[in-house]
Amino acid sequence: MRVFFYGLAAVFGLLFAAALFGAGVMFGGAMDFGGAMDFGGKVVVPVGDKDFMQALREVEAILNAEALRPASEESKTIGAVKGLLEGTGDEYALYFDERHYGFFNEQSDGEFFGIGVNIGQRDSSVYVVSVIEGTPAQRAGVRADDVFVKIDDVKRDEWTTEEVVRRVRGPEGTKVKV
Repeated sequence: MRVFFYGLAAVFGLLFAAALFGAGVMFGGAMDFGGAMDFGGKVVVPVGDKDFMQALREVEAILNAEALRPASEESKTIGAVKGLLEGTGDEYALYFDERHYGFFNEQSDGEFFGIGVNIGQRDSSVYVVSVIEGTPAQRAGVRADDVFVKIDDVKRDEWTTEEVVRRVRGPEGTKVKV
């Protein structure tokens, strides 16, 4: 009977040791990339006491090793800059690519003519945010929350803000049907 209990204790001891070994292998496999942990395909990078550049290099190393498609240097740089700006919490800190920067400069520095509305995009619809007083849009009865569906006999289910801007801007006196 004593041999039976010693045998049973030995079996449980071996099972316990095997379980500890398996847990160690799993935990050790999750500790790649200098402290980043992989939990079922989601990589967590603890940032706590790391400086910005160290955390950035660590995330880039993970992306280079694990990403399904490698990102270009340009897209990584743009993403990092956008993230930095978003991290400020300042709604006026924005990143513009070259094309959008041109639109911004035109609006803030240049002279341009349009129908007299401020627009926004919600889902796949471009809509009127506000109508500027004394403009053709106000005289035509355009109101806030109106959605662009048809411009100059071109009807679409979905517009981008850039497409709408291109179609409603022009030299002073240009006729636009919306």
